[in-house]
Amino acid sequence: MTQEYYSIITNTGLAKNAAASLGGAPIDLTHLAIGDSNGTSYNPLATATALQNELHRTTLTYVEIDAENPNQVIVEAIIDEGVGSFYVREVGIFDADGDLFAIGKFPVTFKPALPSGSGKRLYVRMILGFTGTPQVNLVLSDNLNYDPNFSENVFDALAEKLAKAANLGDVENKAEARENLGLKIGTNVQAFAANLAALASLVGAAKKIPYFTGAGALAMVDLFSNKNAIINGAFDIWQRGTSFSGVSGAQYFADRWGCILNGAMRFTVSRSTDVPTVAQAGRKFNYSLWADCTTADTSIAATEYFCLRHVVEGYNYAPLAEQIFTLSFWVKATKTGIYSVSAKPSSNNASCVLEYTINQADTWEFKTLTFPAPSASNGTWDYTNGWGIEFLWSLSQGSTYQTSTLGQWQNTNYTASTNQVNACDNTANDFKITGVQMEKGNVATPFEQRSIQRELELCQRYFERSYNIETPTGTVEENQAAWGNVNSADTTLLCVNVDFKSIKRTTPSVTTYNTSTGAAGSFIAGSTSKNVSTVVGGTKGIGRLYATSGMTAGVYARFHWVADAEL
Repeated sequence: MTQEYYSIITNTGLAKNAAASLGGAPIDLTHLAIGDSNGTSYNPLATATALQNELHRTTLTYVEIDAENPNQVIVEAIIDEGVGSFYVREVGIFDADGDLFAIGKFPVTFKPALPSGSGKRLYVRMILGFTGTPQVNLVLSDNLNYDPNFSENVFDALAEKLAKAANLGDVENKAEARENLGLKIGTNVQAFAANLAALASLVGAAKKIPYFTGAGALAMVDLFSNKNAIINGAFDIWQRGTSFSGVSGAQYFADRWGCILNGAMRFTVSRSTDVPTVAQAGRKFNYSLWADCTTADTSIAATEYFCLRHVVEGYNYAPLAEQIFTLSFWVKATKTGIYSVSAKPSSNNASCVLEYTINQADTWEFKTLTFPAPSASNGTWDYTNGWGIEFLWSLSQGSTYQTSTLGQWQNTNYTASTNQVNACDNTANDFKITGVQMEKGNVATPFEQRSIQRELELCQRYFERSYNIETPTGTVEENQAAWGNVNSADTTLLCVNVDFKSIKRTTPSVTTYNTSTGAAGSFIAGSTSKNVSTVVGGTKGIGRLYATSGMTAGVYARFHWVADAEL
């Protein structure tokens, strides 16, 4: 069968190859030309010295001896997308002298140009046959974008290099080569090996991902969002106010955060801008909770204590129930030594106590505490809208609530270890905390970022006010106040329509505040202040108020309100 498309070496090319075979310099093949042969295909002859109608010439990207036939040379070039538009019917190879070395008949191919709306690269390959060894210099382009044999030649070459017993063994300057490749001895190679070793040591599990806990250290962590069961762990939300002096008993400060206190010690609890640096924490914190000892108690009786407190609702604790979980936080304290954190259910018939150490006074330190999984027999637990799990950070603790058994669940109400320091023994003592996170598993991952809107919504499930966020409760103002009409049939009834921004955990206790006087349990009807006898509402809002005495029918009344559904 006659071959329709072929390439031949021209008489000029044969003469030059013969001269090179007799000791002359090898031939430099440099360019490939394409043409349309004036619209008609033809059979090229060895006598040709040019294409019939050359339209474009480009530099060769590849000249190589055929690995399967040493008497053949493979020549390749690429025609870029911007070249065209025309038909290709003829190709030619030119040497460094500009002479036509070989010519070929090419299958009719349309070469569009990108400006016309369609473009493509055209790869042209010619195989030239010789009677003996080809006397040509080899070419391999440095531009991989223009090498049609990238995957075949470059990857094979890389594989061959990497397969050597001594990597880079044939490179003269090995140190420079390693540095160029990012494999400098003493840094990247060792770190890479350590990371691989750490990865190899992990045991995979469903819904788990590898997580770097340090250089060359990995752990498996859970793959899910909303990982932090602590609400307001960065202390951004303070609806009740930002400073509370003379704290002498149980009360709330920042949203979802409070204390329990029994003893002579007194504290001022405030919002503080003293926080870990970004370099320390890996993120910006705005605030911390600051407990400042204002009255010391140097001798803690058996039943005395002062603890900061956070309670996780049962619905939020349920995904972590009966599993290992980790509590992490940043802390800064004046008094060094051993402190305690306890976890317990609402029944107070089980507890687990862990210790952490303040190593340096008045210095931010990061602490992680991993609690073992409690069993169903460890206490009585609530997994719905009640008290799921309570955490207590002890600053002082009497012996009644101390234990020497650490890191184990016990069916007894313990709050601290027997090593607990008394951080209430001096009015110079401060205690600050921020970045609190509770998550599933035994690894403390970075603090979960939630938007301020979302954090406020979570807090308002437990506590919500009609005032602007920074306006103190009881402020005399009508901005954001609720309004209603006095009922004409029952003049003690004020009909209102107050919708809470967040559905409450349970029906809240609602306290009204007079917009004219700021008095609690009161409202203003027309121009007359009235005391509230009953508030009627539910988890979604307030519907009616009843006054202790009659009002003028039809007048407008207004009031501020606070809805409290805290645990």
